[in-house]
Amino acid sequence: MESNSLAHDPLIYRFLPNFTAPCSYGSLGVQTGVQCWADASDPFHVSNFEDPKVSVNASSQFSSLPGETPYFPPNTLAAIPGPFQLVVVAWRSPVDGFVNVTGTFTVLQPGTNGVIWSVDKGSTTLKSALLLSGSSSFSLRKVQVNKDDVLYFTVDPNGDFNGDNRLFR
Repeated sequence: MESNSLAHDPLIYRFLPNFTAPCSYGSLGVQTGVQCWADASDPFHVSNFEDPKVSVNASSQFSSLPGETPYFPPNTLAAIPGPFQLVVVAWRSPVDGFVNVTGTFTVLQPGTNGVIWSVDKGSTTLKSALLLSGSSSFSLRKVQVNKDDVLYFTVDPNGDFNGDNRLFR
């Protein structure tokens, strides 16, 4: 999903409208085993350079563009914010009760000013941190949810989205 601002407000989130598999990067090639959701600037784009973007490597192999060192681990999701937008991954609870939420955000491409990641329940932030390099793990125990409550995992560009490619597991 994406937002139309940096506000943590599910009422302004919308689904990323364009899906491609495998992920295409125009003349740079395709990223085998990776699927992408993006918000293309026009309906004629054949690449996924548009941000925000969510990519999933559901394969059992590391992935990269042709000629690059493999950098995208298997069974992971990459979330890239837009210049003035959050990129959002949502999870809807199938149950009433308590859930444990654990995960890790990891820098995929170093050399940026970092991002701010958050885990939100509705519009309430449960956990958030600035990630400049390396990894940032979180563990939320016994989060009370009702069936159909939504947890949102957001990535904020922290003022400059260039190179903001982050993994979430």
